[in-house]
Amino acid sequence: MMWQWQWTPYTVPLLLATVVTAGLAGYALTQWRRHSHRPSRVAFGLLMLSTSVWALGDALQLASVGLGPKFVWRVVAYVGHNFAPATLLVFALLYANREEALTRGRIGVLAAEPLVASVLVAPTTPLHGFIWTDLDVTTVELFYVLDRSFGPWYWLNTAYNYVLILIAIYLLVRTVLDSPEQYRGQLGALGVAIVPPFVANVAWVVGLTSVDFTSMSFAFTGAALAFAVFRYQFLELVPIARDTVVERMRDGYIVADDEGRIVDLNPAACDLLGVTRDAVGRPSDEVVPECAEILADEQVEQSELVFEDGDDRRYVTVRASTLDSGGRLLILHDVTDRKSAERRFQALFEHSSDLLTVLDPDGTIQYQSPSIERIMEYETTAVVGRSMLDFVHPDDRETVADELFKIARNDDYRANIEYRFRNADGEWRTVETRGRSLLDDPAVGGIVANTRDITDRKERERTLERQNERLDQFASVVSHDLRNPLNVSKGYVELAREEDDTSYLPRVEQANERMERIIGDVLTLAREGQSVNETAPVSLPEAVEESWTTAKTGDATLCVETDVTVSADRTRLLRLFENLFRNSIEHGGEQDSGEALTVRVGALEDDSGFYVADDGPGIAPEKRDRVFEGGYTTGDNGTGLGLSIVADIASAHGWDVTVGEGEDGGARFEVTGVELLDIDKS
Repeated sequence: MMWQWQWTPYTVPLLLATVVTAGLAGYALTQWRRHSHRPSRVAFGLLMLSTSVWALGDALQLASVGLGPKFVWRVVAYVGHNFAPATLLVFALLYANREEALTRGRIGVLAAEPLVASVLVAPTTPLHGFIWTDLDVTTVELFYVLDRSFGPWYWLNTAYNYVLILIAIYLLVRTVLDSPEQYRGQLGALGVAIVPPFVANVAWVVGLTSVDFTSMSFAFTGAALAFAVFRYQFLELVPIARDTVVERMRDGYIVADDEGRIVDLNPAACDLLGVTRDAVGRPSDEVVPECAEILADEQVEQSELVFEDGDDRRYVTVRASTLDSGGRLLILHDVTDRKSAERRFQALFEHSSDLLTVLDPDGTIQYQSPSIERIMEYETTAVVGRSMLDFVHPDDRETVADELFKIARNDDYRANIEYRFRNADGEWRTVETRGRSLLDDPAVGGIVANTRDITDRKERERTLERQNERLDQFASVVSHDLRNPLNVSKGYVELAREEDDTSYLPRVEQANERMERIIGDVLTLAREGQSVNETAPVSLPEAVEESWTTAKTGDATLCVETDVTVSADRTRLLRLFENLFRNSIEHGGEQDSGEALTVRVGALEDDSGFYVADDGPGIAPEKRDRVFEGGYTTGDNGTGLGLSIVADIASAHGWDVTVGEGEDGGARFEVTGVELLDIDKS
């Protein structure tokens, strides 16, 4: 009879409870291993494992007939019975977001009593009687049951377990009361799972029932927990932690399961979508049809959507991620205010003559006014998102970066920066930027820079500066160079009058001629300082020959060694050659050998311009840097303005002029940057 079996009406419910709770234990522990290692999943898995051992032990104990088998299976059930309350309390603490209470020491204290009870219920229990005494088999309702009396440790163990269960129930009730409405169904299912086994156990302990229905009620427990797990994402969301983090979020929060049903959303999402908490459990494509594509496609991680409700329009950025369970999490950030601010900026600055820019603290352009298309010829999309420093001249970047740093660090700092800015054609424009920080202003949230193109103003300033320098030169000529021949002329006139001697008149005539030349050079210098606006093809040999005939060249010889055509202002080009020829004649004179001076004109070998060279004494190297200065001369009869006129004519054309030593030892002037034209002479 020892290993014989009997049929009882309680066998099927007990085996069903075993299967359900064991399945939940396996599911929870599998989820823990495959996905995120959440402690609540482990605690839930161990709780279900304990109850499945309890139910299996009771099922086999009732199904067996002999005292020995019944005792063995009762011991198995008692081990599961001992650990179920402890694991329930651990799970309740984790579920209620009291994880800080679960130190290693406290977990050890919780496990100590179940371990001791499990040791005492081993085969030694008939010897000491701490757990059970007077073990026997009796008949109840026509089937055999284990009859036993209880020892002192049994009552201590029962009281201990009841305390743990009551604490767990208290924590869960508090969680229900403190949780949002959409969690009431989940927590209600949890209550159905815990309360019936506890009531059944109390009824049996106090003698209200002849059979212990505790483990049989685990079938209802498992069904309720399975409903909570698969309907309410029971193991995925912890209500208290969610209430702390999610309920107070300013952004919308939506969770959909792998079948597309809404399982959670916060008040911000409800306000944004115009729905209530009743949306939980409904298909997501009904609640948020705008997000259907994002929820269906795991590859989409971010998008910007427009939610319309009549005339009201909300702009929302949506960030999506896939959950371990296969569902999708959406974070909805309302950017309507930002869009409104952008429209206000655009309306204010669209037609501004200045550039209005909003920058991040690191200089990245958040917003650029459309005026950049007109002023710098950039599309706004080509600059937004790039660093402002990308458009600043390399030599000015450090200065601009320092000013941006000061603005970002100090709300009261006002910057005024002048630097060079590259336009879409690659041209460097001089700009002036006034900047201030509006990082704390929610409508702006950046550094505001007002930039104005001052290239034309700076050019006018440079022109005015050159004019002032020229006036200084004129004043110097009038006060010094013109005064000397004037004094000479006056002196000789007085002598001629006093002595009635006309021999002084030739000297007066020379002084007057010198004054006339000075006055002519001053007037020429004033005119040649102006820019050349229009040019035309000019034959260089023809211009050279014409200039040679108008200059007083004496016995000097001209040699033209080129036939090129240049783009120039013909009148000014003639004046340039006249002054170069006059300079050669005045400073060259006759050679020591008695031969006349030779002046050669030709094109440079690299086709960058032309040269004028003579075989006179040349210009000393230490004087070459000053010969183009107004009023500087190395001769007694020179005005010091001829080469200054040459430099101004070259500059007005955009050319450069330099002086060096010629092949014959004389002076060689090279004019570069000249456009040589290829003219068909056929």
